[in-house]
Amino acid sequence: MVAKKVKCPKCGNIIKIEGNPGEKIAIVCPKCSTKGVYIFPKKDDTTRDIKEEIEKNIEYVIQVRGLSKTYNSVKAVQDVSFNVKKGEIFGFLGPNGAGKTTTIKSILGLIHIDGGYISINGYDITKYSKKAKKYIGYLPE
Repeated sequence: MVAKKVKCPKCGNIIKIEGNPGEKIAIVCPKCSTKGVYIFPKKDDTTRDIKEEIEKNIEYVIQVRGLSKTYNSVKAVQDVSFNVKKGEIFGFLGPNGAGKTTTIKSILGLIHIDGGYISINGYDITKYSKKAKKYIGYLPE
């Protein structure tokens, strides 16, 4: 049995819950009646390890070097390079057809790249895809 405190996203009330690793429980905030679900991490869950890795001293959380991607004979992205430092806010701007979406899909590991190197928090996405993807969140417009 594992005890946990969770915060209601609506009113901020702290709710004490108990459950077993891997168990999914329904939660109702006693203060505002907001309903939710919590899944207790499994014992082999690497959440703690991931948090420790994020906090290690990595200069760039995203590194892109010489990224290239071609669709049929159309060069969508050619020799794109940039870095994003931990805590930095990074904007990715360009006209239609400049390769913004292709670059983002490449970083997310959604498409295979033709050339170059991409790392997320120090993990090469082509070699350590699962570990790299644990650090990525994507919300399209």
